[in-house]
Amino acid sequence: MNSIGTSSIQSRDSRTLFERCKAFRDRYRVQTSVTLAVLTALTFVGAQIIPAIQEYVVAKGVLLYLSLLVLLDLAVSIHHLQRPSSSRVTRDQDESMPMLVDAVACCRTDGADLLEYAGSTTLPLIRAIRRERVPMRMLVKHPETVDGLQRHRNITALDTMYASIFDNYDGIFEIRCYKLPFSLRGRRLGREILEVGWLTPDVKRSTAFGHSNPSIVADLSDRGNAHLRDFFERTFEMLWNDENTEDGRVVLARLQQSKFREVASQPANEISDQLVDTSVVS
Repeated sequence: MNSIGTSSIQSRDSRTLFERCKAFRDRYRVQTSVTLAVLTALTFVGAQIIPAIQEYVVAKGVLLYLSLLVLLDLAVSIHHLQRPSSSRVTRDQDESMPMLVDAVACCRTDGADLLEYAGSTTLPLIRAIRRERVPMRMLVKHPETVDGLQRHRNITALDTMYASIFDNYDGIFEIRCYKLPFSLRGRRLGREILEVGWLTPDVKRSTAFGHSNPSIVADLSDRGNAHLRDFFERTFEMLWNDENTEDGRVVLARLQQSKFREVASQPANEISDQLVDTSVVS
C-alpha cells in the first residue's frame, strides 16, 4: 500500500494549454480588452490617413478581424457577468454529498484533500475516491483527544477505512490524525470543487457534529473562489504538518493493542459484555 506526503499531490500542475490560456486571459481581462480596442482604433485611423495602410487593411481584412476579436471578447465578458454564481450554500451534508460524489470522477489531476472529524458520515465519498483511484490525503480528529462514544466512533471509522475500503488497495492515499483544536471541515476535489463547513460542539455528549450544518460549495474554476481554496489549504497544511499529528495506521494499531490488553485482563463475563457493546457502535 502506498502513502503520500505533503508534496506528492500538491506539486503537480496538470492543467491543459486551454486552461492555462483561460487563466491568463481572466487575470488580464481588462488589459486584453483595452489592447484590442486600441489596436482597432489605430488601424482605422491609420487607414484613413495613409493610403498604403488602407490598401493593406482592405486587401487583408485586418480591420474586420480586429473588429471580430473585440466583439468576441465583449461577448465572453457579458457571458461571465451573466452566468450563475459559482458558489452555493447547501443546507446540510445530505444535500452536498451527491454533488461531491459526482465530482470525484473529474478530479484525478490534483487529488483530493479531506478534513474531517471522524469521517464516518463521509464514507460514500471516500468509497467513490477509492473507486476512481483518486490520490487522497485525509485528516481526522485524533481518537486520543476525544472521549466516550466519539472516541469509539473515530477508531471504528479508521478501522473501516484501513481494513475494508482501502484493504489491498495499491493506489495513493494517506490518513493522519490531528490533535489541534477543531473548527473547520472541508473537502477539496482536484481543481474542480471545494466544500467548506464548520464543526459545532455537542456539549451534552462531549463531542462535535458537522453533517447537519450548512456548508459552502465552491467551483474552483472561478478565480473569484481562490480565497476560499487558499483558506482551506492553509488550514489543512497546518494540521497535516503539525508535530503532534500522527499517521492513522500507527494510531489505530496502538489503540487496538491497548484495547486488546485491556480486554485480555478482564474476566470472561466482562469480555462478553465488552464484545456486545462494541458490536452496536457504527
